[in-house]
Amino acid sequence: MNIITALAISIGILAAVATYLCLGRTIGLQVWALFIGWGSFYHTGGGNDGIIKSATNHIWGIVIALIALFIVGSVAGSVLITSIIVGLSVVALVLGAHIPALSTIPAAVYGYASTVAFTLLQVSR
Repeated sequence: MNIITALAISIGILAAVATYLCLGRTIGLQVWALFIGWGSFYHTGGGNDGIIKSATNHIWGIVIALIALFIVGSVAGSVLITSIIVGLSVVALVLGAHIPALSTIPAAVYGYASTVAFTLLQVSR
């Protein structure tokens, strides 16, 4: 069996189990967040290095997103003000890549986007 077929089968099984756990039980996880985490893990090379890079950069993205969300919530500004705050926070997110541990920018963006998406999901309920 070639590597793509093996990955397809194993990831498909994991996706089915994750979906069942997220939808069939109340464990508080969103299946889309797990998929983003998996994508980031594979994007960063997998293995122990992938876990460390993905987790570190996700946390960086989460921290920056939370700061941006806090500021947006504090100023209660217009769409223009909110857009400027988001833009500036993403500048900070990317500038973090000057630190080698934070240099996997896509993984940081996944963490940022997931945090904002989850927050907006909670707000819209």
